[in-house]
Amino acid sequence: MILQESPCLFCNRYHSQVIIEENGYHGVKCPTCQVIYISPRPTRRAIRKLYHGSLKPPDIGLITEAVGKRRKAKHT
Repeated sequence: MILQESPCLFCNRYHSQVIIEENGYHGVKCPTCQVIYISPRPTRRAIRKLYHGSLKPPDIGLITEAVGKRRKAKHT
């Protein structure tokens, strides 16, 4: 899977202070705004490729229908 260095989600700066490592991913802490984010992380293209075809349109419809039934059941 292709990974890319990512900037802080809020201040858009790159940092390298690794706070946590799990499953091969690094949690990096921004010293400016204190946010912890994953960097490097998979590219959008890599994520789309990973999930491509995992939910086909009929499956999405079934999920939406099931959620609707649960909501209706809670309120009746």
